[in-house]
Amino acid sequence: MKKLIILGFLLTISSITFAQGCNGFNKTKRCTRYAGEDYKIYGQSQNALLMADSTYRCQVVLFGNKEYRISFCAENGFEPIHIRLIDMATKEVTYDNETDKYIESVGFTVEKTRQILIEVTLTTKNKNFESIREATSCLGILIQWNKMPKIGF
Repeated sequence: MKKLIILGFLLTISSITFAQGCNGFNKTKRCTRYAGEDYKIYGQSQNALLMADSTYRCQVVLFGNKEYRISFCAENGFEPIHIRLIDMATKEVTYDNETDKYIESVGFTVEKTRQILIEVTLTTKNKNFESIREATSCLGILIQWNKMPKIGF
């Protein structure tokens, strides 16, 4: 029993240590950063450690009168990345990148503040992993924002 507790503790510590390796992953070269000079990185950008063929979900608040660019990235071999944006108020899927050949970034404007659910599934062609480490990847969600430009007079 004591050995089992020690083994469980060591596995927990090693998985936490490995997951910390994903910190800042969304700011690496793998994640496309929009080059617009006025775009700022949104504080609700996320990083996660994800198993192949599993889905990560997170809720974010998008404030009105802003433009957003959201980029998604994972380690090599974990593609395509399937993305869905779901309006939390209506439960409507407002965007699914399956219709855009799994493009890994999307830009849009938000007129009124809304809460959305970001749903990301990492897929992979390789289904025969020799270890858990091979079957996991860092996932980066980089959210950038800018004020909506004033149009008209």
